[in-house]
Amino acid sequence: MGVAMAGMFTSSLTTLPNVAWEVLFGLLTAWFAYRGWADTRSVRGAAADRCTLHVVHCAAMLYMFLALGTAAAGGGGTGGMSGPALRYPTLAGVFVLLLVAYPAWDLNQLSGRRYSLGGAGIIAGGPAVRAFLLAPATRAGWDVVFGIAMAFMLVIMI
Repeated sequence: MGVAMAGMFTSSLTTLPNVAWEVLFGLLTAWFAYRGWADTRSVRGAAADRCTLHVVHCAAMLYMFLALGTAAAGGGGTGGMSGPALRYPTLAGVFVLLLVAYPAWDLNQLSGRRYSLGGAGIIAGGPAVRAFLLAPATRAGWDVVFGIAMAFMLVIMI
């Protein structure tokens, strides 16, 4: 996801054609939606499930690639983020709200015991570093970074 986001900012970092990214994020959106529904089977449970966050991230990336392709077809290139306006800016606004809401929720949860690093001290290697990198707080921190970065990208595209 990070590589795809970087490629959207500048065309010199493009690794795959837009169609490949669209297929990839379409499949990931469908997969995480299925996993989220299979795991929770309720709207309330789905809102707190991490799969729902991944659905929002993947669907937002799919929308960005589709919107860039649609904007390019309407005249103008996809050279980074500069180009024509999006076709469905209201949908972009909905994604921005969702992408900002999840990081706000994660930041609120970081103060609780659930996301505690639990004594995972950082030593110059070994199991402590591994424990830190795999800690729920670290994952939540990366989710916050991705959510804010994607929301920023969508605001620029609007």
